[in-house]
Amino acid sequence: MMESAGAGTPGSGVEERVQKHAVMLHHLGVAMDRVVQTMDCWERQRVPPVPPPAQQGSPLLTPSAPGSSGICLTLPKEYDGTASHCQGFLLQLDLYLATIHPAPLGHERVSSLVSKCGTQPPESCFFSLFCSTGCFMVMLIGLLRYAHIIEKHENCVLNTASLSTGWICAAGLIMVGNFQVDNAKVLHYVGAGVAFPTSILIVCLQSALTHRLAKTHGEYNVGQLRLGMSLLAFISLVLSGVFFIQESFALQHASAIFEWLFCIIIMLFFGTFAFEFGDMSGDTLMVLARGGGVQGFSNSDHKAEEAGGPKHHYQPDGIAML
Repeated sequence: MMESAGAGTPGSGVEERVQKHAVMLHHLGVAMDRVVQTMDCWERQRVPPVPPPAQQGSPLLTPSAPGSSGICLTLPKEYDGTASHCQGFLLQLDLYLATIHPAPLGHERVSSLVSKCGTQPPESCFFSLFCSTGCFMVMLIGLLRYAHIIEKHENCVLNTASLSTGWICAAGLIMVGNFQVDNAKVLHYVGAGVAFPTSILIVCLQSALTHRLAKTHGEYNVGQLRLGMSLLAFISLVLSGVFFIQESFALQHASAIFEWLFCIIIMLFFGTFAFEFGDMSGDTLMVLARGGGVQGFSNSDHKAEEAGGPKHHYQPDGIAML
């Protein structure tokens, strides 16, 4: 009687459960080893795996579609809410998600690059729209800046070079926006190779032009601001290019950060032209209409005033709102 009572103690039941779980773990380990060996054999032979046929009478009747690894797993069992089954359910869920949605590679993880943010619709539509609008604004601001310098000062090599560089940058920007990297990689990279260097050249030329034409203390301050922004943009572009060619995920993520920082600095740089465009008048458009001949335009006005003709004073108008 004592022996039979001792055999039914909770201690013996726990030992039986431990042994049973140990055997189950052993079988599971053997099965996992076989799976690993089979996958290694498939990788060496490059043979696509064939999913096993579904077992009859299995409670899991909804097989999942094979992921990129080729392994077909069924959905995890429904979790009943008990604490003892929580770890097993999480393990099944991890295996299922790892098979159906495997972790992306290093070059696939970095989707925060400017180009990668506009590859799929509807993002690609907005990306193309923003790049096209930016192309138009670069051409317009460059043209107004060119005419404004001729009106207030005189034409020079830096002014003409800045206008030409801006229009080349606009051509590269329109290629970047309309040829997404996943659809036309070569044309996209050609456009990026034109847009990024020319944008740096624009800000450098405009910074040098501002320092050359500065006469007041405020104009010198604007020149210093543009010089600092040009330096930051150059550093951001160099770091972005250096980190982009690396295999490390962290460095490629840093490349995306510096690329966005570069774009923000360039947009803020163009915003600084509001200081000069504040006193823009109708004479600026007349300079463009006369092909840059502001001196002839001023001389004719001076002769008209000496002859007693009406004086036309162009006040700042809606053009400055651009």
